[in-house]
Amino acid sequence: YGRTYLEDFEHIKEQGRRRVRTINDISPVSRNEKTGTLLDVGCAYGPFLSAAHEEGYAVFGIDVSESAVRFVRSELGLSCFSTSLEDFDPIAIGDRETFDVVTLWYMAEHIEQLGPMLEKIYGFLNPGGVLALATPNGRGISGCTRWHDFLRSSPDDHYTIWTPGWTKGVLKK
Repeated sequence: YGRTYLEDFEHIKEQGRRRVRTINDISPVSRNEKTGTLLDVGCAYGPFLSAAHEEGYAVFGIDVSESAVRFVRSELGLSCFSTSLEDFDPIAIGDRETFDVVTLWYMAEHIEQLGPMLEKIYGFLNPGGVLALATPNGRGISGCTRWHDFLRSSPDDHYTIWTPGWTKGVLKK
């Protein structure tokens, strides 16, 4: 796209506000309490965390990029930890073991061992909690019209190609 997270921060944050509204529409916690706890996996420089925080969530982020984590902590003043999902232990961030919402924005396709990681994420969710994610769509226009180009242009660290049908099956498990 030619822009960094920081250059595009406000645009990504606005997209985050829309995502928070969608989460609020389906989350029993946000409807009943108007707040909740949220873990953003792969939070980068925190535009979604910032949007969720402004909407009243107690937010926590994790990312493997130490510079991104430093930015989220120092510039945004939000809780963020430098760790991978595989190594993340919610107890390490305090008294918290579970969350009302767990988000993965364009991160799920980077998970090599998807089954065990989704089980781990499920363990992070409070009863009735929400898992929200976005990922490239293998049934989108690029995947449908130029499948081989789509696969060839996918980064090497994209371990899964998500489609609506496949996603439904995976998440149902």
